[in-house]
Amino acid sequence: MIYNSSAYEKADDEKIRGFLHYISTNEPGEDDFSRRLCALVEQIKQNEKFRSDYAAMNLHDRDITRRAKSEGINEGRQEKAVEDAVMLIKKYNAKPEVAAKDMNAPLELVLEKIKV
Repeated sequence: MIYNSSAYEKADDEKIRGFLHYISTNEPGEDDFSRRLCALVEQIKQNEKFRSDYAAMNLHDRDITRRAKSEGINEGRQEKAVEDAVMLIKKYNAKPEVAAKDMNAPLELVLEKIKV
């Protein structure tokens, strides 16, 4: 099952509503489960090993996100360079080798695009 925690008010089951309220607001509801869950989370937050592991995990996740973003930007630049090289070939009858070099695009990708 998938729940939208921000729509906790709409949950029919009282226990689920309390749990989703806690997830969405970080405030325990009136039910015993969410109060116990909140107390357990606060206890875990005080654990030095957990805090260290959590910080390391966040740094790792940020590194992965930065790397993925950088790769996406580089892929976008390469796609733009290939498009520009193809435009030079079609519009100005440039030789593929010259257009690829001038636009800093991989020749293989430029040749693939003009054959399509």
